[in-house]
Amino acid sequence: MLSGVESSYQYGFRVPLIFVSAYTQVSYVSNTPQGFGSILRFAENNFGLTVGGLGFADARAADDLGEFYSFTNTARVLTPIPTVLGIKDFVEDKSQATDPDDD
Repeated sequence: MLSGVESSYQYGFRVPLIFVSAYTQVSYVSNTPQGFGSILRFAENNFGLTVGGLGFADARAADDLGEFYSFTNTARVLTPIPTVLGIKDFVEDKSQATDPDDD
């Protein structure tokens, strides 16, 4: 039998979530199914918004993605990834936009 969350709001199309944070354990991988509402609940809990105040999904969210971060820990220093192109290559790009799925 399904719990209250799953019975009233089924998980639908699966989308991977990459959670990047200086407060996440190194090489941490979670196999916990999450819903889009968990992202909203994360924002509510961290910015002092009313839980469930953003709509249907966040009101039924099982959690707030808390397994990915602990703001009581000292933030790890993130290592920048070197790139060939700089920010100016994107900000000043005058080329015509194309469909991302044009292959």
